[in-house]
Amino acid sequence: MEEKELYEITSYFSRMENEIIAVVISLILGLVAIKLCLKLIKRMLLISNMDNALISFVHTSINVILKISLLLYCLQKLNIPLTSMIAVLSAAGVAIGLAIQDSIANVANGLVMIGTHPFKVGDYVQVDNDEGTIEELRLMNTVLSTKDNKRLVLPNKKVFNSRIVNYNTNSLRRVDLKFTVDYDTDLDFALKITERTCRSCSTVLLSPSPRIAFYEAGASSLVISAWCWIKTAEYWDAYFQIQKAVYDAYKANDINIPFDQITISQREVKKVVKPKIEKKVEVKAEPLVEEPKTVVEKTTVPNVTKGETKKVIEKVTPTVVTKEKPKAVEPKKVLAPKIVKPTSTTNKPTATKASTSSTKVSTGK
Repeated sequence: MEEKELYEITSYFSRMENEIIAVVISLILGLVAIKLCLKLIKRMLLISNMDNALISFVHTSINVILKISLLLYCLQKLNIPLTSMIAVLSAAGVAIGLAIQDSIANVANGLVMIGTHPFKVGDYVQVDNDEGTIEELRLMNTVLSTKDNKRLVLPNKKVFNSRIVNYNTNSLRRVDLKFTVDYDTDLDFALKITERTCRSCSTVLLSPSPRIAFYEAGASSLVISAWCWIKTAEYWDAYFQIQKAVYDAYKANDINIPFDQITISQREVKKVVKPKIEKKVEVKAEPLVEEPKTVVEKTTVPNVTKGETKKVIEKVTPTVVTKEKPKAVEPKKVLAPKIVKPTSTTNKPTATKASTSSTKVSTGK
């Protein structure tokens, strides 16, 4: 199998030997011709004063188109079928186009802006909320330099679909300013001072002449507006110069400039003394244990055996006397001590059995 394939390849090259040599020569000559053609096209574009970004885009596009055409010509000379290859390239082109559609949109919008010239390099523009000087206009994006020297890169799709304000289109520009004076100020006098001061500024053009007018009566001041024409390149210099000159003129002519004031009043706050609330404390009785007292009970028992008439038996019984004593705190449980009853050691009389014969006991003779 391998020998058969090798034989087919060698036979193909032997048959197409002349065509292969012709294709190689055509490829070399074609590349040289493309290089010379691109140099000529670039010179023509430079002479036409076209934008650099557009020149680069046109140069690159022509280079790609010529090289693809040369490749297809060489493949056709070698008798290679191009239908399947074109189908594959078309499918690949569609997939790549969907993947980079945003980039393609940026390139297309960049070409449109390069052709329509809404601004050029060096112009001060405002794109929506972004302001800056145009530094570079590319096929994919636009580069701005802001006032605080920041580099801002915006996609061409966003720039093209946004509101663009170009401040450098005309050579002259008007600066609009507003000044406020006190209600007690002579309005005509303030207008004359403002107009004379604006005309004296070096950056203000006398033709067209500046216009000073009473604008409105504000909530706390009279508003005077000034419209002065200046050169576009001197906008900010003129803006700051006019502001400072008018302020100095008002101060020199005793024209009061109102400003917001805040009045703070303080009042005495009487302290409200809250009545003290006494907590009720329950007083509970606490048992007070005192020393036990002895109560003696006396009884008389006759002693028959010894002939004694009386004997006193003392029986001691301790008693506990409890008194109540008030206490503010919660009573603690006090256990009364255990009291041991004393045992009586008194001898009880013993009775003897009387004889069967009855004996008479006489008492006291």
